[in-house]
Amino acid sequence: MADNSPRFKLPSEPTLVSPGRLREPILQDDHRDRFDRHNALLLMEGVRPDAIFIGDSLTADWPVEYLFADLFSVVVNRALGGDAVKYLHYRLDADVFQLHPRNLFLMAGTNDIAFRFGYDTDDQIYAEMLANYRRCFDQIHPTGIRTYIGTIPPVRQFLLHDVLFARKLVLLPRLNDGLRALVAEYGFTLIDYYAALVDNDKQLMSSFTTDGCHFSARGYYVLNREVRRVLHDNPPAR
Repeated sequence: MADNSPRFKLPSEPTLVSPGRLREPILQDDHRDRFDRHNALLLMEGVRPDAIFIGDSLTADWPVEYLFADLFSVVVNRALGGDAVKYLHYRLDADVFQLHPRNLFLMAGTNDIAFRFGYDTDDQIYAEMLANYRRCFDQIHPTGIRTYIGTIPPVRQFLLHDVLFARKLVLLPRLNDGLRALVAEYGFTLIDYYAALVDNDKQLMSSFTTDGCHFSARGYYVLNREVRRVLHDNPPAR
């Protein structure tokens, strides 16, 4: 009879932190099982990430694990397409804090405003987004994790009609001004992706995008260089 037992001692299952399923119309639930498995495996192997990147599809499509391998031995991408600052606080315990990363990179906000025009005023969007950022920052700050916060990138008029796009052009700089002030208040480090990507018309440069929102290879190249520039002046935790 074949012996199918493992040739090594299996570690105990970790006591895993997980937000479970939120039952919200977002993609967190679709990826929860995968992220829980990956988090459990990191804990079982005793692997501590040097850096975790978290956010929406702009980060999920960014192969940070390979692009920053010369800076960090272990880079984990915990970004989700469709995620928003409104929902990030639900999964910080699971996808960041229990893994004890040395550094955290957060960029989000695009989806918080993408589908709200016509339903809320700019003042309502601004107040709610900054309140949700603060909610996340209140969780991050006591951990002492070295934290880098990205501004919300600009967009280009590919998808929105004129009135909605005009509102977004006005609202994005205002939101980023509020975010800059909040980042300074908490003592985090700002990575100003918006300033690096925007053109003279306050739009995302056309060569940096595939659809007016998501980045082309050239766009991600700019993000890479901006991260490296900021880390040169504000070294990560080791």
